[in-house]
Amino acid sequence: MLGCNAVLPTSGKAATVSPLSVMDFMKFMSVAYVTESGYPEMAKQAERLATYEGFDGHARAVSAARKPYLR
Repeated sequence: MLGCNAVLPTSGKAATVSPLSVMDFMKFMSVAYVTESGYPEMAKQAERLATYEGFDGHARAVSAARKPYLR
């Protein structure tokens, strides 16, 4: 629902891109924020998608059952 893909296909680019460089060993991070007012709708959609994909742990992480533990 939020963030970038963890793995992207090379689409054959590995054959034309130069060998390893310093950039291959650097760690890059993405940070995203969700407002308190935006979280309930995003969580509902994320739970639906995770359930559909069979990611039960991900679905539980944003489910309403988690709410009491957040306060």
